[in-house]
Amino acid sequence: MIHHIHLACFRQGERETALAQLLAASNSGAATADRTASGKPFLRNSQDGVSGLSYSHVRCASGNISFVATAPQPTFAIDVEVYPSTAEDQNFTNSIATVEDASFIRFLRAQGLNAGTVLWMAKEAALKANGEVMSDPRNIAISRLPDGSYHASTAKSGTAPIAPAGIGFFLIETDLIKTRIMLAVAFASELYQHSEQTVEFDIHSSNCRVQGLFQG
Repeated sequence: MIHHIHLACFRQGERETALAQLLAASNSGAATADRTASGKPFLRNSQDGVSGLSYSHVRCASGNISFVATAPQPTFAIDVEVYPSTAEDQNFTNSIATVEDASFIRFLRAQGLNAGTVLWMAKEAALKANGEVMSDPRNIAISRLPDGSYHASTAKSGTAPIAPAGIGFFLIETDLIKTRIMLAVAFASELYQHSEQTVEFDIHSSNCRVQGLFQG
Protein backbone atom coordinates (compact mmCIF):
# COMPACT_ATOMS: atom_id res chain seq x y z
CA MET A 1 0.00 0.00 0.00
CA ILE A 2 1.36 3.43 -0.95
CA HIS A 3 0.52 6.44 1.20
CA HIS A 4 0.51 9.75 -0.69
CA ILE A 5 1.45 12.74 1.45
CA HIS A 6 1.45 16.40 0.44
CA LEU A 7 3.99 18.37 2.49
CA ALA A 8 5.01 22.02 2.74
CA CYS A 9 7.19 24.03 5.11
CA PHE A 10 6.61 27.62 6.18
CA ARG A 11 7.69 30.31 8.62
CA GLN A 12 5.73 31.80 11.50
CA GLY A 13 2.69 33.74 10.34
CA GLU A 14 2.42 31.93 7.01
CA ARG A 15 0.18 29.02 8.08
CA GLU A 16 -2.98 30.00 6.19
CA THR A 17 -1.06 30.88 3.03
CA ALA A 18 0.93 27.64 3.14
CA LEU A 19 -2.22 25.53 3.63
CA ALA A 20 -4.05 27.30 0.81
CA GLN A 21 -1.13 26.78 -1.56
CA LEU A 22 -0.83 23.11 -0.57
CA LEU A 23 -4.56 22.49 -1.10
CA ALA A 24 -4.48 24.20 -4.48
CA ALA A 25 -1.43 22.21 -5.60
CA SER A 26 -3.04 18.93 -4.49
CA ASN A 27 -6.37 19.72 -6.21
CA SER A 28 -8.11 20.02 -2.83
CA GLY A 29 -8.86 23.73 -3.02
CA ALA A 30 -12.52 23.27 -2.01
CA ALA A 31 -11.58 21.55 1.27
CA THR A 32 -11.72 23.45 4.55
CA ALA A 33 -9.73 22.90 7.73
CA ASP A 34 -11.63 21.76 10.80
CA ARG A 35 -10.94 20.09 14.16
CA THR A 36 -12.43 17.15 16.03
CA ALA A 37 -13.79 17.50 19.55
CA SER A 38 -10.37 16.46 20.86
CA GLY A 39 -8.63 19.13 18.76
CA LYS A 40 -7.23 16.94 15.97
CA PRO A 41 -7.12 18.87 12.67
CA PHE A 42 -8.66 17.37 9.53
CA LEU A 43 -9.92 18.47 6.13
CA ARG A 44 -13.64 18.58 5.35
CA ASN A 45 -14.21 17.98 1.65
CA SER A 46 -17.02 19.28 -0.55
CA GLN A 47 -18.62 15.80 -0.77
CA ASP A 48 -18.92 15.60 3.05
CA GLY A 49 -15.84 13.38 3.17
CA VAL A 50 -12.85 13.94 5.42
CA SER A 51 -9.11 13.56 4.93
CA GLY A 52 -5.99 13.99 7.00
CA LEU A 53 -4.36 17.27 8.02
CA SER A 54 -1.43 17.69 10.39
CA TYR A 55 0.95 20.40 11.56
CA SER A 56 4.24 20.29 13.44
CA HIS A 57 6.80 22.89 14.48
CA VAL A 58 10.44 23.13 15.57
CA ARG A 59 12.48 25.87 17.20
CA CYS A 60 16.23 25.96 16.87
CA ALA A 61 19.16 28.38 16.92
CA SER A 62 19.08 28.88 13.14
CA GLY A 63 15.37 29.75 13.12
CA ASN A 64 11.85 28.44 13.66
CA ILE A 65 9.98 26.46 11.01
CA SER A 66 6.64 24.70 10.67
CA PHE A 67 5.32 21.92 8.45
CA VAL A 68 1.84 21.18 7.15
CA ALA A 69 0.88 17.87 5.57
CA THR A 70 -2.24 16.28 4.12
CA ALA A 71 -3.13 12.68 3.28
CA PRO A 72 -6.29 10.85 2.16
CA GLN A 73 -6.59 9.05 5.51
CA PRO A 74 -8.02 11.17 8.36
CA THR A 75 -6.19 9.09 11.01
CA PHE A 76 -2.85 10.54 9.94
CA ALA A 77 -0.31 12.82 11.62
CA ILE A 78 3.25 14.09 11.46
CA ASP A 79 5.73 15.13 14.11
CA VAL A 80 9.08 16.84 13.57
CA GLU A 81 12.14 17.26 15.76
CA VAL A 82 15.50 18.93 15.22
CA TYR A 83 18.20 16.43 14.22
CA PRO A 84 20.18 16.31 17.49
CA SER A 85 23.70 17.71 17.53
CA THR A 86 24.26 16.52 21.11
CA ALA A 87 24.69 13.07 22.64
CA GLU A 88 21.67 11.11 23.80
CA ASP A 89 20.43 11.85 27.31
CA GLN A 90 19.90 8.28 28.50
CA ASN A 91 18.01 9.46 31.58
CA PHE A 92 15.44 11.08 29.27
CA THR A 93 15.27 7.97 27.07
CA ASN A 94 14.69 5.77 30.12
CA SER A 95 11.95 8.12 31.37
CA ILE A 96 9.84 7.68 28.21
CA ALA A 97 10.67 4.07 27.29
CA THR A 98 8.68 0.89 27.85
CA VAL A 99 10.05 -2.64 28.03
CA GLU A 100 8.80 -3.23 24.47
CA ASP A 101 10.81 -0.24 23.18
CA ALA A 102 14.16 -1.90 23.99
CA SER A 103 14.73 -3.48 20.56
CA PHE A 104 13.85 -0.25 18.74
CA ILE A 105 16.17 1.73 21.01
CA ARG A 106 19.05 -0.65 20.26
CA PHE A 107 18.35 -0.26 16.55
CA LEU A 108 18.39 3.55 16.81
CA ARG A 109 21.69 3.54 18.69
CA ALA A 110 23.21 1.19 16.12
CA GLN A 111 22.16 3.76 13.51
CA GLY A 112 24.08 6.44 15.40
CA LEU A 113 20.88 8.33 16.24
CA ASN A 114 19.75 10.00 19.43
CA ALA A 115 17.36 7.27 20.57
CA GLY A 116 15.42 9.42 23.02
CA THR A 117 14.56 12.12 20.48
CA VAL A 118 13.49 9.65 17.78
CA LEU A 119 11.46 7.59 20.26
CA TRP A 120 9.66 10.69 21.55
CA MET A 121 8.93 11.83 17.97
CA ALA A 122 7.47 8.43 17.06
CA LYS A 123 5.19 8.38 20.10
CA GLU A 124 4.03 11.95 19.46
CA ALA A 125 3.14 11.13 15.84
CA ALA A 126 1.21 8.00 16.86
CA LEU A 127 -0.76 9.89 19.49
CA LYS A 128 -1.56 12.73 17.10
CA ALA A 129 -2.78 10.21 14.51
CA ASN A 130 -5.13 8.92 17.21
CA GLY A 131 -6.33 12.45 17.95
CA GLU A 132 -4.74 12.43 21.41
CA VAL A 133 -2.15 14.56 23.21
CA MET A 134 0.83 13.30 25.17
CA SER A 135 0.08 12.40 28.77
CA ASP A 136 2.52 9.58 29.50
CA PRO A 137 4.81 8.31 26.70
CA ARG A 138 5.11 5.00 28.52
CA ASN A 139 1.54 4.21 27.45
CA ILE A 140 2.90 3.62 23.91
CA ALA A 141 5.34 0.99 22.63
CA ILE A 142 7.30 1.33 19.38
CA SER A 143 8.36 -1.83 17.53
CA ARG A 144 10.48 -2.61 14.48
CA LEU A 145 8.82 -5.45 12.57
CA PRO A 146 10.65 -8.25 10.70
CA ASP A 147 9.81 -6.66 7.33
CA GLY A 148 11.63 -3.47 8.34
CA SER A 149 8.49 -1.43 9.06
CA TYR A 150 7.66 0.23 12.37
CA HIS A 151 4.51 0.49 14.41
CA ALA A 152 3.12 1.92 17.63
CA SER A 153 0.71 0.13 19.93
CA THR A 154 -0.51 0.31 23.51
CA ALA A 155 2.25 -0.78 25.88
CA LYS A 156 1.55 -3.82 28.04
CA SER A 157 1.75 -1.55 31.09
CA GLY A 158 -0.17 1.26 29.36
CA THR A 159 -3.25 2.77 30.97
CA ALA A 160 -4.52 4.76 27.95
CA PRO A 161 -5.13 2.51 24.92
CA ILE A 162 -4.47 3.77 21.38
CA ALA A 163 -5.30 2.37 17.96
CA PRO A 164 -2.18 0.76 16.45
CA ALA A 165 -0.30 3.00 14.03
CA GLY A 166 2.24 2.39 11.30
CA ILE A 167 5.14 4.86 11.39
CA GLY A 168 7.67 6.05 8.81
CA PHE A 169 10.84 8.01 9.59
CA PHE A 170 12.42 10.65 7.36
CA LEU A 171 15.05 13.37 7.23
CA ILE A 172 14.24 16.84 5.91
CA GLU A 173 16.64 19.47 4.64
CA THR A 174 15.35 22.95 3.86
CA ASP A 175 16.94 26.21 2.80
CA LEU A 176 14.79 28.06 5.35
CA ILE A 177 17.08 26.98 8.21
CA LYS A 178 20.51 25.41 8.42
CA THR A 179 19.45 22.63 10.76
CA ARG A 180 18.31 19.20 9.52
CA ILE A 181 14.87 18.08 10.67
CA MET A 182 13.62 14.57 11.49
CA LEU A 183 10.06 13.67 10.49
CA ALA A 184 7.80 10.89 11.75
CA VAL A 185 4.64 10.04 9.78
CA ALA A 186 1.94 7.96 11.46
CA PHE A 187 -1.19 6.27 10.09
CA ALA A 188 -3.43 4.80 12.78
CA SER A 189 -4.72 1.26 12.08
CA GLU A 190 -2.24 0.71 9.24
CA LEU A 191 -0.32 -2.23 10.70
CA TYR A 192 2.45 -3.93 8.75
CA GLN A 193 2.03 -1.64 5.75
CA HIS A 194 4.08 1.43 6.55
CA SER A 195 7.79 2.09 6.07
CA GLU A 196 9.88 4.54 4.06
CA GLN A 197 9.28 2.46 0.90
CA THR A 198 5.48 2.79 1.09
CA VAL A 199 5.29 6.59 1.34
CA GLU A 200 5.31 8.97 -1.59
CA PHE A 201 5.77 12.68 -0.91
CA ASP A 202 4.56 15.54 -3.05
CA ILE A 203 6.66 18.46 -1.83
CA HIS A 204 5.06 21.86 -2.30
CA SER A 205 8.05 23.90 -1.15
CA SER A 206 10.92 24.36 -3.58
CA ASN A 207 13.35 24.62 -0.69
CA CYS A 208 12.43 21.32 1.04
CA ARG A 209 13.96 17.87 0.43
CA VAL A 210 12.98 14.56 2.06
CA GLN A 211 14.81 11.23 2.37
CA GLY A 212 14.67 8.18 4.63
CA LEU A 213 16.14 8.64 8.11
CA PHE A 214 17.67 5.17 8.52
CA GLN A 215 20.66 3.72 6.74
CA GLY A 216 20.54 0.26 5.14
